[in-house]
Amino acid sequence: MGLSERRCVAAVLLALTLPAQGARFVSQTWQIELRPRCPEGEVSCEIVAVLATDRSSGRVYRTTGRTVHATCAAGVSPCRFLGHAFALGDRDYLLLESGDLVTRDALGNALETSRGAWFDD
Repeated sequence: MGLSERRCVAAVLLALTLPAQGARFVSQTWQIELRPRCPEGEVSCEIVAVLATDRSSGRVYRTTGRTVHATCAAGVSPCRFLGHAFALGDRDYLLLESGDLVTRDALGNALETSRGAWFDD
């Protein structure tokens, strides 16, 4: 097993052992639970467990996403938290801290924006 493979395995094992604290977003059509799988104190997180429930059909989707940040003045380091990004099938979702859920197609075209509320778990 190469170094990059060992790092990947270590990251997955670490993600599985981290506390499952997160947040829940609820809109008219979705309930989305987010569980960051990164060490506490990390500014950005590339592994966020996503459990999305379509409230109209009851169908549950599991995927992983990441946090999204604006960059600092130097254009390198993450500064301000904006929200979370994840994909389900051929749709990309941007769940903003403001409570907006933006759905885009594979080409990046906005399909829908819905409003919801955040709840701490």
